[in-house]
Amino acid sequence: MQIAAVAPRSIFAGLACLAAVALLACGQPEATPTSVTFPDATVSLPSTKQLTIKNIAESGALTLKSTKITGPDAKMFGDRFQDGTVVILQPGESTTIPVVFLPSAPGSRSATLSIDHSGAGSPMTIPLSGNATVATGGTGPSFGKSVLAGADVVRPTSLQFGPDGRLYVAQMDGTIKALSVERRGPDKYAVTAAETITLVRSIPNHDDNGTLNPSLTTRQLTGILVTGTAASPQIYAVSTDPRAGGGAAGTDTELDTNSGILSRLTKVGGTWQKVDLVRGLPRSEENHAGNGMVIDPATGKLLIAYGGNTNKGAPSHNFAFLPETALSARSTSMRSGARPTTCRRSTTRTDRARPMQATPSAATTGRTRPVSCPGGRCRSTRPATATPTTWW
Repeated sequence: MQIAAVAPRSIFAGLACLAAVALLACGQPEATPTSVTFPDATVSLPSTKQLTIKNIAESGALTLKSTKITGPDAKMFGDRFQDGTVVILQPGESTTIPVVFLPSAPGSRSATLSIDHSGAGSPMTIPLSGNATVATGGTGPSFGKSVLAGADVVRPTSLQFGPDGRLYVAQMDGTIKALSVERRGPDKYAVTAAETITLVRSIPNHDDNGTLNPSLTTRQLTGILVTGTAASPQIYAVSTDPRAGGGAAGTDTELDTNSGILSRLTKVGGTWQKVDLVRGLPRSEENHAGNGMVIDPATGKLLIAYGGNTNKGAPSHNFAFLPETALSARSTSMRSGARPTTCRRSTTRTDRARPMQATPSAATTGRTRPVSCPGGRCRSTRPATATPTTWW
């Protein structure tokens, strides 16, 4: 529910409406039902009922302006009337307002819904009441919680059980740990063996101008997908520059905004081998990067969810004024079995015509980025976009 300020009506218009109400010459609301009751609600589960408002006047339009809920339990009730967007009802017309009860504690609850309108007697008030109980029993699963003893992981970002039965855990510094887990009783699990994989963490880093930066010895790893077989598991990993800027200070750390790398790690004969499949994927000036991955069973393509570089599409201070690029804020798919691609420079473009941002260190920020490559191996589409675009 949104509460918007309502401009006062003209005194003369109000008097005219009051004078004519007996003749129903101006809009007049009628609510059905006149009160809304939720007799059987469950704590933490929303319950919705429909409230109908009708203009019963013989002539004259009725304008519904805004709603407000008050009373001792106002926070447990809500409505879905869009304040700020008026609803105009001609005589005989009606509209429906969903009213929601979301109790946070058991017991009888009450509040009042007020509807500001252009007719006489505004606002209209609708009593709201509900009785909430705590759910008991049920057929759903019961979950316990415990600490995995001996895990020894630091800042985990992604995890998945692999085909070999081990739990693979990605750490934010680029390290991947493969843990053998044993159940030792109800809600009791412990690590019996661990393998540390550092192939992603050791990937070299660069500054945003392309200069190698050997002082950075980690990678930001935010997504893994484990496939393959028990004898030869495979790990797909998306990693980027480990630095994080932006934020309230709007810091530009010179992190590499083309630092995203999709790597595939395969265990062969007891040894892990790494191949970087795609380079030059985007990375925001804050810490948004590629994360969730899944293989489409229908096409065999690898799908990657990629974070954005901006504040809802607009370059902003909190993101060091970096714009969106070809593959940011999108879901990207890669053809299975594709050859590795090094597109760090060969498939990027420096946009010298784009004006510099109003920060001293923004000379290269966002000016070198991936560009469209028809017939390439990766396809990228924004959410809800029907026609994808092909890259690389």
